[in-house]
Amino acid sequence: MPEPPAENSLSPAPKLRHRGRIFAPRPSPYERVLWPWVQMKNLFQRLYRFCLRLLWAELLEGKTQEEEWLNLLLFVLFLFLSWLSYRLSQTAPWVAFSFFVLWYLDYALAVRAYRRGQAWRAVELSENSAGLWQWRSQVAPFRWDFTPEQTRRLTITLRELRAGAFSHRLGRVWQLKLLLMDQSDWLLAESERLPDLLALAQPLQTALDLDCVFADSAGWGSYAEQGIVTQSLALPPGQRPGVGCQITSAKWHIFSRWRWGDSWAFLKELVRESGFLIFALLTSGFMLQAGRLIDGVLTARTVTFSLGFGRGYSWLTLLSLVGAVGILIYRGWQLSRQKHTVIDRHFLRFFLDQYALGKLPTQQVVSALFSPQKDVGLVFLTADQALILPPLPQESDNLRYLQSLYEALLCFQQPPALEEEDLENESTPDPP
Repeated sequence: MPEPPAENSLSPAPKLRHRGRIFAPRPSPYERVLWPWVQMKNLFQRLYRFCLRLLWAELLEGKTQEEEWLNLLLFVLFLFLSWLSYRLSQTAPWVAFSFFVLWYLDYALAVRAYRRGQAWRAVELSENSAGLWQWRSQVAPFRWDFTPEQTRRLTITLRELRAGAFSHRLGRVWQLKLLLMDQSDWLLAESERLPDLLALAQPLQTALDLDCVFADSAGWGSYAEQGIVTQSLALPPGQRPGVGCQITSAKWHIFSRWRWGDSWAFLKELVRESGFLIFALLTSGFMLQAGRLIDGVLTARTVTFSLGFGRGYSWLTLLSLVGAVGILIYRGWQLSRQKHTVIDRHFLRFFLDQYALGKLPTQQVVSALFSPQKDVGLVFLTADQALILPPLPQESDNLRYLQSLYEALLCFQQPPALEEEDLENESTPDPP
């Protein structure tokens, strides 16, 4: 966008409308030194996983490549990776030890910079006397000017924080973005705490007259991008929903239900993922054996080839297999934990099985939504608080959960028919 004409030197300075910060670590000199090794590792991993995915798809799903030249190329690539795996296995202990030392040092330095706030950069929005807004950032060497008429809405998303040469995962942050009419967006702030980000968004909502929504979300209230279509939540006759509700005159109890369909879907996912892990671990041993045979041909040595648990397989392989399947089972247990919400005219109380997650004042809840974005789940909001529940297995059940909560709030956010009692005398409901 062309720069606007220079303002008169006597005109007042632009008014600062917003100041936020974003996570943007600068590469250190040691990262540039490690860059070739990191790229070589990434390239080898991508090629290796690509070959395994193709083999797995052909064996399990019957997907084959019709082009003969591509089949030949993939076969040659598989042989090369097998030989390279065998050659590298000769120095595996020293390579693994060196890699671990470099990885740990890189991780420690990245965490240190993150905790000291060295990776955060400022972002500012200002408005001049002519009503022109300006975006500036310590990350970008340019400024961007716009008018309020060009803006569309504010959006909130979630992303992972990664830093270091090996791109270590340091955590998650909520992002506040300004979306324009041309569908472009500009990052305004990032924060580990959702309420802090919502507090930053409120002055901009007022100044620019914009809505603030969670990207790709569905629910009710001003923060949901789209509403809930109740007709889409209808179930076939005889099918039980994954959300239950117990209603009395004093409270509603909304809870998730684990159904046989959820169990079957989880088992299929577990078999598919753990099956691939088993296939990958077994194939890695086969590749070592094949690489040993290829190396013997290239060096004119006599070698033996075995398909059993010999040179290519070890206790470490079995331990990796058990660990990988254990992680999947643990994730499945996390997914299957029952969610509870107990609602009365004073509070919404949230539980995960018997563990209390927190509570929100019933009269102050302004929005509840579900986002399919990874790690978001069910979000419940007041003007200055936020509480997040893990998602249910099926997307439609998440929407049913929100719809039941909406109906409960319609009941309890209205003036109670009975005389208001002291909150101190109100008994706290037991966890479900």
